[in-house]
Amino acid sequence: MVNDCIAVPRVEWRTLADISVVSVRRMAGDRDVPAVFERLGLRWPQDAGEVQAGDPAVLWRSPSEALVVSTQAAVAASLLERLQAGKSPSSVALEVSEQTAVLEIEGHRLTHWLAQLVDTHSLPRPGRIAGARLADIGVLIFNAACDRVWILVDRTLLAYLESWLVHARNTAHGQEAVQ
Repeated sequence: MVNDCIAVPRVEWRTLADISVVSVRRMAGDRDVPAVFERLGLRWPQDAGEVQAGDPAVLWRSPSEALVVSTQAAVAASLLERLQAGKSPSSVALEVSEQTAVLEIEGHRLTHWLAQLVDTHSLPRPGRIAGARLADIGVLIFNAACDRVWILVDRTLLAYLESWLVHARNTAHGQEAVQ
């Protein structure tokens, strides 16, 4: 009999629907992005892996790029309007929702389970984001909480990633599981 405290991880995932993903890029010395972010109640991430959690969430991608992920269409529309290409000499906002899938994965002992697919040193601490290779697929992993992560992946690779997730779940459970 298996004790719940040492049971294999129980993991579920779903692709988040009706979510906007906007890539905001800026050059060194840019003043437009901070002004627009301030008006929208957002904060540009200053350090690698930094996240402003909530809705909208601002996820660090690089020193010159952040992703704004939100269920609020008005936030995305405002960013795209205020930082449209050619409007600012040093920044731009690009709509990337169609090409970016956001998977929310939840489960007990999630880090242990994810270790089957990604180097555990690549997993960010709770409240942080990191780029990683998950089953040889380039992804961003946002560790939203101890038992919940977001995986941002190129939409063309979503089915391939999900097949790896099913494989990892089947391996963890030692049986064939259905998503």
